[in-house]
Amino acid sequence: SKLLDVYYEELQSAGENELIRIHIVQILSDFFEQFNIEDTIRREYKTRLALLLAKHEIYMDIVLPWILNYFSRSKTATIDLNRYNVESILMTSSSLQVDNAIISKLCDSDCYVREHMSDIIGEKKIFSAIPLLFKQLIKEENYFTAQSMIEAIGKLQESGGITIIMQWIEKHKE
Repeated sequence: SKLLDVYYEELQSAGENELIRIHIVQILSDFFEQFNIEDTIRREYKTRLALLLAKHEIYMDIVLPWILNYFSRSKTATIDLNRYNVESILMTSSSLQVDNAIISKLCDSDCYVREHMSDIIGEKKIFSAIPLLFKQLIKEENYFTAQSMIEAIGKLQESGGITIIMQWIEKHKE
């Protein structure tokens, strides 16, 4: 574990290049599967690399999709320190690229991902998400995800939000 941290620091400090790019993709996909390592440990190793690179805003085209898709691999009801760290990087990043990626995940096919992104949008107050948040709420069928979207709209306090919320309630009142 500690050796991986040193190795990850070396990957990060080497600067972006194609060879390292390929290796990062391998680590985040199936590199650890060849070893007899518990799934939770493999996930931790991958998460640590993704978060380190994201904090330094390098290889974002690789790590940002992996980070955002983490929510489809993680169960909400379980205690997951990796998920907490992933949420933390998304909440504290001031990168427009990260915010835009969060917004785009409102259209994800996984309702858990949409729910988490809605929560983050509301907490982080990403106002540029409002048009898509309105549009997606109207189409949302999952009640937990809709609840998160409604809460986000409330936190953003955008005019017209109550109208969109009332449309969703009217459509799903039964």
